[in-house]
Amino acid sequence: MPYEIRFKCPCPNINCPNPNKLNTWTHYNCSGELYINKYGMINCKKCEDDYHIFDSKFKCGEEKNFGESNMTKIYAAIAAVGQMDNGDPEMSQFCEDLLDSLQEERKRRKNNK
Repeated sequence: MPYEIRFKCPCPNINCPNPNKLNTWTHYNCSGELYINKYGMINCKKCEDDYHIFDSKFKCGEEKNFGESNMTKIYAAIAAVGQMDNGDPEMSQFCEDLLDSLQEERKRRKNNK
């Protein structure tokens, strides 16, 4: 199973006008390709910036500004990717592991408030 994959998912913005379109994401700062690991950490291959998906803001081609995402939309976007890629079992497993990690991170953040 890959440690990280090219970050692609439907836009998780709350007000996205096209929430079902699959996007491949680039870094807002340098336009570098973004990758995500099964722990929810996103990293830029160009400038090496890294951050958790829960700390991200998204702007797809349909939007004018960076928008807020909520955890439910992030989960749904990742689950959708797990069911794409022609039923690739490796990708499905990666997304399942990622969703499990996000649940753990959500609990951790809730307990630290």
